[in-house]
Amino acid sequence: MQTITQQKQKIINHLNLVPEQNLHEIDMFIRFVIQQTRYDENQISELENDIVTENDFFDVCGIWENREIDIVSLRQKAWRTQKW
Repeated sequence: MQTITQQKQKIINHLNLVPEQNLHEIDMFIRFVIQQTRYDENQISELENDIVTENDFFDVCGIWENREIDIVSLRQKAWRTQKW
């Protein structure tokens, strides 16, 4: 298994083979990757708060209560045939 330093060196060696006209695109890609991997503590906690929990699922149970919905009507609406 390669160390991170060895992996970085391998990438650098590959970059030396890239034609100069393509270096700008590679630079933009690297900047994008770095930008996407930089999270501060606030962003991480916001992401953790957005995770759906099991309680969220059960909170919406019963939203169709007291409605005229059955499996036959759902199937008819889902599989309705179009007349051409």
